[in-house]
Parts: sequence; C-alpha cells; structure tokens
Amino acid sequence: MGEIKQRDYMFDTFRGLLMLSIPMSHFTKMSGNLYSSLYLGGGFPQDSLAGWVYITINVFVMQAFMFLSGYFSKKPDRARETAFGTFMWPYLVWTTFYFVIRYLFFGSAHLSYLTPPFALWFLFALFFYRYFLKDMVKFQWLLPLSIFLYLLAGQVQEWADFMSLGRAVSYVPFFLLGYYCSKERLAWLQQLKKHPVVLAIMGVVLVLISVALCKWGPNVGWYLLRESVHSFDMLWWQDTLGRLGILVLSSAWIVFAINVIPSKKNF
Repeated sequence: MGEIKQRDYMFDTFRGLLMLSIPMSHFTKMSGNLYSSLYLGGGFPQDSLAGWVYITINVFVMQAFMFLSGYFSKKPDRARETAFGTFMWPYLVWTTFYFVIRYLFFGSAHLSYLTPPFALWFLFALFFYRYFLKDMVKFQWLLPLSIFLYLLAGQVQEWADFMSLGRAVSYVPFFLLGYYCSKERLAWLQQLKKHPVVLAIMGVVLVLISVALCKWGPNVGWYLLRESVHSFDMLWWQDTLGRLGILVLSSAWIVFAINVIPSKKNF
C-alpha cells in the first residue's frame, strides 16, 4: 500500500493569515485616509501606526501568496490542465459581474477583459503563471530573467493597467521561488526555529525596518508594485534599489513566517 501523505497544517495557517491580512490592509488604508481627511487635512498618515500596519503587510503579503502558489505548482502538466477552470473562468465571470454592477449603479461602465478590475489581477496573473509554467521552466536562466523583468517593471509606465503587467511581472519571481523550493529546501529553511534567539532578533529587525519605511520610505502606493516610477517622486535608481530591498525583505518575512507558524492543526 502507498504511503499516506501527512498534511502540513502550516500552509493552511499561513494562507489563512495572508487572507486575513488583505482586509486588514484595506481597512487600515481607508481608516487612515478618513482620519487624515477629518483631522490632518488629507493624505494618508504614513508615519503612524496605520502606516506601519499597511506597509508591514504590503511588503510581503502578495509575495507570500505567490510563493505558496508556486510551491503547490510542482506538476506543470497538471497546472496547465487546471489553469483555465481554476483561474481564467472565475476571472471572466467576476469581471463581467463587476461590469454589470457598475453599469447598474453608476449608469456607465467599460468592459475590458485585458484590464483586470480591482483584485482580479491576481487570478489573471496566476492563470498565465500556471498555464505557461510548463514552457517557462525549460529556460535555464528563468529565475534571473524574472528578477531582471521585476526590476524593469518599475520603469515601464505602460505596464500599470494593461493586463496588469506591472504586478504580473513584479510577482513572478516569487512564484518561481516557490516552484523551485523543494521540500528539502523548505525543511532546511525551517531549521531556523531551532534557534529561537536568532528568530526573535530577526523578528525585531523586520519590525524596525517597517518603522524606518514609515518614516523614510516611499509613498505607500509604491509597495503594491502596480505603477511605474513615473507615478511617484522617485528616480529610476531609487525604484530599482527599492525593489531589490523588497525582494530581500519579503523573502525574509516568508522565511520568518514558515518558522514561527505552527505545523499543527488549529482554529
């Protein structure tokens, strides 16, 4: 008889925390905007607790989602077979639904399946990641190329909305990092939990980095990796260095999370 695979509940908990982080992020942004309009004269209060929560979440939450998606895409043939039903079909349905709702409530709306509305860019991007994964992994230098395109995305203004290329290109390295992360590599990364002092220091450093970003970092909208440097008061090299920093910072948060999140089933 075949060996029964034991479920690692760490992944379930990790995904659950990431899902909760998304509405927390949006609530923090909206409440910060409301507070600022009432008492500060407008503008999101970046150097505040709200700014810290928002930045802390957005420096790693989508990167972690993509990492986990890549980790569970180890079978490229299966990924291609399920890509349409799992991602593209829901994308088409919900894009149409949002168009109808906007038309009914506002009297006018524009339907374009090549410009994903709201958060549907996530489904759109994952469809292409998983459908073309079988072809992409044949390229030897795929991961370095994806990182180069990730850095380039900050300079291309036209990628912001069309096919959500700004985000799709910016998050593909994290999907690939998950894909190339074997169970053995994951277990090696999780050895950090054997050194609680080091893990605690790592957590404190990550928190302090978020505090520093609140005070001296770019505008909070930049962390979404959606728009190019042209939308922010930044030079091209500042955007490039910032993206390199986010690449390292988000990876550190992912490593920290997989070491502190328990592997046992919980609520």
